[in-house]
Amino acid sequence: MQQPNATLLITRPEPSGADFVLQVISALGHPVPTILSPLIAIEPVDPTIEVMPAGLILTSAHGVDAARRAGLPKGMTAWCVGDRTAEAARVAGFDPISAKGDSSALIRMILDRRPEGPLLHLHGAHKTGDVVEGLTAAGVSCYGRVGYRQASVPLTQQARFALSADKPLVLPLFSPRTVSILAEQGPFDAPLTVVAISEAVANAAEILRPVRLVLAEQPNGEAMCHATRDAIDAISLASGP
Repeated sequence: MQQPNATLLITRPEPSGADFVLQVISALGHPVPTILSPLIAIEPVDPTIEVMPAGLILTSAHGVDAARRAGLPKGMTAWCVGDRTAEAARVAGFDPISAKGDSSALIRMILDRRPEGPLLHLHGAHKTGDVVEGLTAAGVSCYGRVGYRQASVPLTQQARFALSADKPLVLPLFSPRTVSILAEQGPFDAPLTVVAISEAVANAAEILRPVRLVLAEQPNGEAMCHATRDAIDAISLASGP
């Protein structure tokens, strides 16, 4: 068995970061050295909901948590960006429909089905892509409320050491905001292989000066897992036994 010669650096908020590591290990079929250094801490916000929505728009599991805290009725239709968000919505008692993609795929799905409004998008204080704006412009009744904040967090000492060393690091990145928080704490000397979930993240990640930049085939967790696995394997093969 080819042992990994790279370290996996995970900057996602918990518990998403640890969950992603388990997915990568399962895909690899063996352990990989891993550093967990979340750069974002999720802070709940109690949204003010003046108008009861006919359905929800959810772009993360944190939005699901906000919907639950707001006491929205179980069984309400939840239009979800992807399968993991849809599963979180199902567990919370909502009736999820997954777009199996990114915010653009979510907008297309809702426009195709034209559900009765108003729809409520519970999102973070920092968001990528304005779902409400896109839907409103197309004639769908909807509004948005902040359901959580994404506070920036400094790198751990272990992560700082790894980023200043010469061992290859594989760095999956899921949002431009994470790239921005990381870049503010650089520059870094370690040879970075960045795995980006989208073109927007890939473009933002250029500031990190990676030795290799990989774009996931689809903007979802499964594609990110496969791309991360392949990046780790490629470094191991290039390094030899």
